[in-house]
Amino acid sequence: MELEKRTTESVNMAKEHHHSEPNLKGTLVSVLGVGIIIIVMWFATYLLYAAR
Repeated sequence: MELEKRTTESVNMAKEHHHSEPNLKGTLVSVLGVGIIIIVMWFATYLLYAAR
């Protein structure tokens, strides 16, 4: 009886853990977007410096 209860709890915890994994695709897109903006700003600053 005790073993069955532990096994059932383990299966339930495994199922809950599988569903709790976050989807990180939006995070990747956001980080890439911010990175591109920073690179563009650095390039624009360099062009302003070089034009002097």
